Amino acid sequence: MEKPLLPVKFLTDLNRNFPDAWRYADQTRAMPGDKIPDWPREVFLPYGAWYPIACQLYGARQLDHIQIQLIGKLAAAGAWRPGQDIVRFEPGLAASLMDTELVGDIPADTLWRLPAWCVYIEQEIEVYNVPYAGFFAFLEQDAASGNRELRLHFLRETDDFGFAVPLGKWSLAEALDRMAAGIRKGAAVAGIDSLSAAYLARGDVFMAGAQKAVNLLLYLCAYGFGDQKRDPLARADYPSAKKTKKGWRLFPPDRPAIHSPGQKLAKALREAAERQAAQTGIHASPRPHIRRAHWHGYWLGAKEERRFDLRWLPPIAVAMKDED
Repeated sequence: MEKPLLPVKFLTDLNRNFPDAWRYADQTRAMPGDKIPDWPREVFLPYGAWYPIACQLYGARQLDHIQIQLIGKLAAAGAWRPGQDIVRFEPGLAASLMDTELVGDIPADTLWRLPAWCVYIEQEIEVYNVPYAGFFAFLEQDAASGNRELRLHFLRETDDFGFAVPLGKWSLAEALDRMAAGIRKGAAVAGIDSLSAAYLARGDVFMAGAQKAVNLLLYLCAYGFGDQKRDPLARADYPSAKKTKKGWRLFPPDRPAIHSPGQKLAKALREAAERQAAQTGIHASPRPHIRRAHWHGYWLGAKEERRFDLRWLPPIAVAMKDED
């Protein structure tokens, strides 16, 4: 029997342990502005709304420090369940993307353009020197403060964990610095000693993994699930709820949707690398050579309606057959 995909197993385990979770979520989504403030369409369901759902599931008025971990699991799986989008980058393209430096003034809010409520990136990334098989990525906006976040929830066979990248009117580099500061602050509040807290936010064991994940997501925000550049104003097409006798419900697809973005670019990178390896003679034609990959952004539109358009410039851009 074929082994189930890790995000599917994660969702199945939650279904088995908390079979009413998604019904409660659908009921909550049907009443924005009533018991909870309204939220942006890019957010499936705010974290604050998952807390009372978790309380219902546990039959508790308040969650303890163990039970509260369920909120992150529900938020990730609940946002992923309606579309079940899994992204598999071609290995060479993934390596090039993850190696791209996050420098310059790329606005952190660029990450608010995910092509789905939640995507699962099937890509091994080390966090705290531990290899995780992939991660969920989804958006959050605090109902009280209005603060926006990118939520990342990493999975492996034996455990999972998540953290948030603050989004706002600052650069991505600053967003990651704010994230690290938040981790240190949270560790202090939780009573973790200063040495351990410093370890939790060290660049070599944490930030490197976070940067790799963000680079993969930036590509999705710029290009979507395919090869075509997304319009900066394009909005994601979310699944629609269906009316039933028990109210509006969102039903999951029969199977996950597997996406392999950047196939044309990945093919060009492979072919260019092969030509580079083959051309060794002194009189050979100019060989394709590697320029470090980097992000390049453009501000478009009038001042009142300015929007940021992001492009990824690949590492091989010289003497390629099809440089476009």
